[in-house]
Amino acid sequence: MAVERAVESLAALHVQAAVVTQVARAPAGAALALADAAALPPGEAKEVRRRLEGGSAVLAFGEPSAIDETGRPAAAFLPAAKASGTKVGEGTLVGLPPLAPERGGTLAPALVDKAAAAVLGKGRRAAGVVSRVPVVVVLHRTDGTVLAHLVAPEDEPARGTTLYLGVHIAGGARRARFVSADGTDVRIPMNPSGYSVSTVLPAFRGYAVLSLAP
Repeated sequence: MAVERAVESLAALHVQAAVVTQVARAPAGAALALADAAALPPGEAKEVRRRLEGGSAVLAFGEPSAIDETGRPAAAFLPAAKASGTKVGEGTLVGLPPLAPERGGTLAPALVDKAAAAVLGKGRRAAGVVSRVPVVVVLHRTDGTVLAHLVAPEDEPARGTTLYLGVHIAGGARRARFVSADGTDVRIPMNPSGYSVSTVLPAFRGYAVLSLAP
């Protein structure tokens, strides 16, 4: 349950997270998210600490804890951390409330967004949306073309939605094609905006695709 809630919270910010059952299976240098990680085996706790001190970022939902070789609770292996990030060695530790409702967890979107920014740093967010209605973005790259699949509620049009795409995804694209399920098919400009390119999308209902070639 905690893992599902962590993935959903990050996905709402267009951050895609792979789920692994062992820290060693995460790519070297990847940011780690610990979802109410209680009773970690000694080796796992040591590997988390090693990666953190070596320069990786760690996002902890709740206070991680470990056990010793006999299964008894061990001393805390990570210090307390802020949602804005706390330096530990060469890495950054970000702390959020626990995910499990029975442990009093609260996941305010603004707080999770702050934590994700501290973990990912500048220029690492693949996509972002500013919209009056919920809009989900799924990115797909094929044959040099980037497709941004956009899903919005069908009962209310998404108007004035601003879409941001990281330059590591969109490259130097300056124009894109926007096609929606309600029949819109237009070319729209993409504007440089720091570590991303952005555009204001035409109004649409339900589903649309933005395609661009970096």
